Amino acid sequence: MDIVYSFTHNDETLNIEIGKTHPKVDGWLRADGADRWMVFTAENPKGEEFPKFINKQRTQTLRGQLLATDLPWVEGTGSADGYPSEVVFLIWGLSLEQCAELSIEYQQTAVVTGVLGGYAEVIALYDGGES
Repeated sequence: MDIVYSFTHNDETLNIEIGKTHPKVDGWLRADGADRWMVFTAENPKGEEFPKFINKQRTQTLRGQLLATDLPWVEGTGSADGYPSEVVFLIWGLSLEQCAELSIEYQQTAVVTGVLGGYAEVIALYDGGES
């Protein structure tokens, strides 16, 4: 399944795709002295499709949480063929551990992340529950 994450920041449009490098993101990271980024959604926890109104509430909660931090971020959309698009956030300046903690807090089973000069990759998280 091909997933594309689309963002606009400082009048630049960016599409992030898994397995590719993203020089524009690298520029944004350098400008803020960061070396890692993540694409994150609060929608559809544990990969289960939730009603739109619940996803909207979860997104608003995450947006509020991000506004209360000093982390740089930009809001966008994630799209995959055959699935409804999701509101996603490109956040940079977090450690890998912080990426995992945020994912666990919002019950996400995977996170898309990358490092300065690296490829976008999916990191699957194990929640300790039964398979």
